[in-house]
Amino acid sequence: MDKAMSKQRNAPTLLFPGESSWVEATQVRGQDWEPLVNTSAPSADEALIDGDLPPNKSVTYWALPVRHCFLSPIWIPSQEEADVDKQQLLQLQLEKKGLVSPENNSSAFAWRMVKKEAQRELNSVVSLPARRELGRYPLPNSAIPQNVIPSLELLPFTPNQVFFWKELNHWTVAITAGLAPHNDKGPAPVVYAQDLQVSELTPRVLADLEVVLLLLESENVCSCGKEACLWSLSSEADKLALHNSGWVISSKPLNKRELHPNPIKLDVPEIVSRKRAKSRSKSQQKLLLALIALVIVGLAGWLGYLGWLGWKTNEISTRLASVEPQARAIEATARQWQSLEYAVIPSLSPLESLLRCTQLLQEKEIRLTKFEQMESSILIQGETVNPTRVYGYVEELKQNPRLKHCQWKDPDTKILPQGKSRFVLEGTISHAPTE
Repeated sequence: MDKAMSKQRNAPTLLFPGESSWVEATQVRGQDWEPLVNTSAPSADEALIDGDLPPNKSVTYWALPVRHCFLSPIWIPSQEEADVDKQQLLQLQLEKKGLVSPENNSSAFAWRMVKKEAQRELNSVVSLPARRELGRYPLPNSAIPQNVIPSLELLPFTPNQVFFWKELNHWTVAITAGLAPHNDKGPAPVVYAQDLQVSELTPRVLADLEVVLLLLESENVCSCGKEACLWSLSSEADKLALHNSGWVISSKPLNKRELHPNPIKLDVPEIVSRKRAKSRSKSQQKLLLALIALVIVGLAGWLGYLGWLGWKTNEISTRLASVEPQARAIEATARQWQSLEYAVIPSLSPLESLLRCTQLLQEKEIRLTKFEQMESSILIQGETVNPTRVYGYVEELKQNPRLKHCQWKDPDTKILPQGKSRFVLEGTISHAPTE
């Protein structure tokens, strides 16, 4: 039993507008349809609003109600007589009637040949509204049908007759002609269909329908007379209105198992846009997933890189810690050698520095009282009776070629009693002299 139910769920499904509700059916035993679910629609007007329809799982066929399409009989020259493509001829005729806009493509209408005469042929053309404000399509919410078929293309019509039935609380009428030349079997082609926009038949509505019948008979489209077949349950008021208008009535229930999807179908713009939006959504989801995966891979790579850097840092820190005692010992030895450098190298010795500084004191009226050299630092103290002589002496120290390896600061002078001045001069040895 589970296998049978699984097979039934996987079978093609059909969403059909019933008398007062949407009927979901599944295909069994070849072309027979078995009703599964009736979904209520509160009213005909509310049935037009998205959200009042059932959230279908998977709909293979969706029957478009008559109220959302036009069906017109159109005579055109036969193909042997016409030089223009049949589709273009029908497009021009529909544009003249205002049923199809020039911007619409061929998927906005479909046709079936009804009869053929010597130089012309009659086609039954079903089309979508040219203006969007003519009505909203009651699309299923959570599923996109694979095929959209006008409901009148599914019904088992018989030739040359008028049919009345209800679609979502609205009386609907269809008029058929004889069988098409190449259609000896199957339902008769419909040449006129209209949603009457009423829930009860009235004399005025039936009078308007008689005018339509006369026009169709005058154009040699059909010759069905006033014989009507009722597929839906009718009230006494409906039967009385038909009887008073001279209609011959035959009533019979519409067997849903006789429904059969014909090859004709339309691409409803809303469904096309939904399919494109769904495709775009899938593409965007794939792109988003790819970006997320790329971010994750990049983050993983970055974390791996940080981990590798941390590992290398720890390795280097370990190696540095192992050689740190040796490095400190080498640095201490280097400092010791640097401190001995000024005693070992003759040109950097304190005596050599003192000699080069005192050679500039001849007749300068300056007397040195202290000369001290600590590695590269030199400190000179002295006295003079003329402070200006100190600045001349310092300038000669800076300009002397033998003292180019020394950098001197400006002297700090202080005047003492008895007309003497004391100065302090600091210098730094930047490199070993070359002379």
